Amino acid sequence: MGHCCYLLCNFFPHWATLVPGSILMGILNCPLWTCLEVYITTLAKVEVTSDPKRCTTFHASFSRLNGAFFSIFMASHLSGNLISSTILFQSNYNATNNAATQVEADAARLESAACGAAYCARAGRGRHIVRPDPHVVSLMLVVFLLFEVAGLLVTKKWLPDLQQRRLVGQSGWHKVRSHLSTLKQPRMWLLVPFLVSRMMNLALEVGTFTEAFISCTLGIRMVGYVMAARGLATMVSAGLLGWLARFTGRQVLCLLALVSDLALFLVLTWWEPRADQLPVFLGLAALMGLVEGVWAVQVNALVALMFPAAPDSAFAMKGMWSSLSMAITFITATFLCPLARIHMTVAMIIMAAMGYIVLEVVDLRLQRCEDERHTT
Repeated sequence: MGHCCYLLCNFFPHWATLVPGSILMGILNCPLWTCLEVYITTLAKVEVTSDPKRCTTFHASFSRLNGAFFSIFMASHLSGNLISSTILFQSNYNATNNAATQVEADAARLESAACGAAYCARAGRGRHIVRPDPHVVSLMLVVFLLFEVAGLLVTKKWLPDLQQRRLVGQSGWHKVRSHLSTLKQPRMWLLVPFLVSRMMNLALEVGTFTEAFISCTLGIRMVGYVMAARGLATMVSAGLLGWLARFTGRQVLCLLALVSDLALFLVLTWWEPRADQLPVFLGLAALMGLVEGVWAVQVNALVALMFPAAPDSAFAMKGMWSSLSMAITFITATFLCPLARIHMTVAMIIMAAMGYIVLEVVDLRLQRCEDERHTT
């Protein structure tokens, strides 16, 4: 419902509609993702306990189920991006308003425009990105709204309930105390740079990359087609690596993803994009999708493994930190140029890697202590 309300607000884009719509979507979106993550956690626990002969671990089961979910979820990113670019190409919209003189002027400006990390609209560096006509935007909103309503009806009709133990006698204050208790745990604080880093990465990919790299160089109509490559790569990565996690373990996948993220954003720092480099755009978008497939599966698996006694509180705290870091990232984007944002993201990736290594060492020591306690 939050997404539907936000789409409706976009039909009348104004501070008075978009700000309340965004707040409402955030209020409804965070519990939605917490419920989804707890739902998948419960399914994984049921699968592990119901069939002991399979000898599967909770991490392997959770990774596989979470990977399957995100593969299906990212199909919406693939289809949505393809639909948006197709509508823009089929409409009478183009970046130069179909004027021959403007085409020539725009082409000349494009050759000298600063795109990529050097792009900074507020400083007058980079090509002016022309917005689509209002009726084209409205057409896209109508299409996306229809898909949102259809998805809501399908979920309401066919998503089965889980028969699980219900917590009786717990007041709202007791649940708040449980969330605060999870927040104070050292494991959660070691996860915070990890969660902040992932949200900064995501904001940079869907915001800065699409504006400063794709729109500035190729035009706004190509954003959907390039980002569709990211959606497709995430679909494949989440499904495949979710299944492979039982053989590789989470440590190998997470470290590889951290190194890939670091290398990717360093490339974005130095790369000067040109309009004739479409394969490079698609390759970078696909690499972003491959890494995102790892994070989509393994971050949730890590939270579920580190807090087995209170997964609902852990996922709620994860949602809080993720939402807070996403909000701060987009707020700072209003006065920071892309190069500064990329540098901040690289610094946060390094902090996340350090925190993750410490977290794994602490978890390994705790597991050894528990094993020694059981043997004695």
